[in-house]
Amino acid sequence: MKKGGAAVIIGKEEGGEIDRLRERVENEGLCADAATYVKLNKKIDVPAEKVPEDLKKKVGQAWFYFGELIFVDREGNIARADLKFDKIASIPKGVQDPYKVFLEELKSYGFKIETRIAFGLDWPTVAKLRLESKKAVEEAIKNSTKREFDF
Repeated sequence: MKKGGAAVIIGKEEGGEIDRLRERVENEGLCADAATYVKLNKKIDVPAEKVPEDLKKKVGQAWFYFGELIFVDREGNIARADLKFDKIASIPKGVQDPYKVFLEELKSYGFKIETRIAFGLDWPTVAKLRLESKKAVEEAIKNSTKREFDF
């Protein structure tokens, strides 16, 4: 395996191609760019069916929140990616402000990132939906655990 290479995701389909690239990134340790990193590390916080229609239409709307990128994905889900800049080859090592480099790169891919202190008008809705979704998952886990051990 050659050293110094970085994986780039070109396709959109989950499955074979994404799995091969994910394995390559795990072996080599780097994603070529911010978009590839976000695709490989995306986790759905709120499924589209629980997101208001007006917010679903804001594909690419994004916020930085305590080391995470929170965003509306192309399916209308509210998703997140934990940020680890050292895993992105396009962000130079030792750069003074990796957030700025990451932000500019994401903007070039069409992300609309709210950087103001108030996060824009949609942030309270996003924060509330994420909290409700987290509580629902925790409750479901709690209930399934109860059923498993209820003798």
